[in-house]
Amino acid sequence: MEMSEEQIPSEICGDFEGYTLARFIFLAFTSLIALLGTFGNLLLIYIFSTRKYPNTPPTLYPTVLAVLDTLLCALYIMLFGVDAAIVYLRVESLFVLYHLYIVPAYVLSRITQLAIPYMLIFGTLERFVWISGRKNAILKNMYSVRGRHITMSVTLLCCIGLRLPTTFATVVNEFPNCTDFFRSKSTGPADWVLDNAAYYFFDFHLLSIAQTFIPFLVLLVFNLVIVRKLAKEREETEEERVNEWEKGGGRERSKSSLLRDPTDANLASTFHTVFSDTVSFVYMFTSAIRLIVYCICDPTTRKDVRQVINVCEQQNKKVTSVFVSVQNYSCAIFI
Repeated sequence: MEMSEEQIPSEICGDFEGYTLARFIFLAFTSLIALLGTFGNLLLIYIFSTRKYPNTPPTLYPTVLAVLDTLLCALYIMLFGVDAAIVYLRVESLFVLYHLYIVPAYVLSRITQLAIPYMLIFGTLERFVWISGRKNAILKNMYSVRGRHITMSVTLLCCIGLRLPTTFATVVNEFPNCTDFFRSKSTGPADWVLDNAAYYFFDFHLLSIAQTFIPFLVLLVFNLVIVRKLAKEREETEEERVNEWEKGGGRERSKSSLLRDPTDANLASTFHTVFSDTVSFVYMFTSAIRLIVYCICDPTTRKDVRQVINVCEQQNKKVTSVFVSVQNYSCAIFI
């Protein structure tokens, strides 16, 4: 009597990206950069939230941008650094934990990637309004204290709304018949996404334009106008010009041989892995170096950073002095 196909046990494993020593070292190094970027952006949040100078623009948008940059750097560690530790170091407990938070972390990263360029746009427009000194009725309302909060809130809510479908489009698939524990779970598109041309157009094409093309053109125009204005008035002002127009990485829908390993259809090719890692790193890197960009291009922020460093050094000296005094006192007692 022959067994039916349903009775024959077969090993089915989830999608997987291989980890060589070189890739593990690369992701460990980039995760360290992301960690430094997290601390750097936390410093910017502190500086912008406490700064009150009459001769500089308000700092709501730079503060929100710093929060988003902090999130992006932290999420990079959660999505890539932890994944590298799981697979290369074979940590089973992390593997289970990783697949508990990967979907919300991935969705939050997509929201953050979409929101960052628009915070840059509003910050650049605010700088232009500040430099020109002229406001029409719309800009006057938009850049009032209340207007800034409304604009920022509406923008973030729109970004959340546009990326929220990703929550329902991404699922964690389980493969109980897979003998490799680290391939027994894998994220991928939900069933309703596979043949949904409308969602594919919305997620892949429409949001790519909203996240990449539109912000690039708007920021390019704003920056050119500002530079021309500054040159015309001969003002010695520097401005930040950081381009973050790489598209964030998502799960591949393509089954192209260029993206898949020839020996395992569920294993990503070397080309796919290297390209995906590079794009993700570049996107994170532009957020991680924000503090360096501000220090180079903005004299006021550079001065604030130096003041914070000086205060920290003075506090460390006080702590060291107290510790030495206590130590000397203790030695004197025993002598």
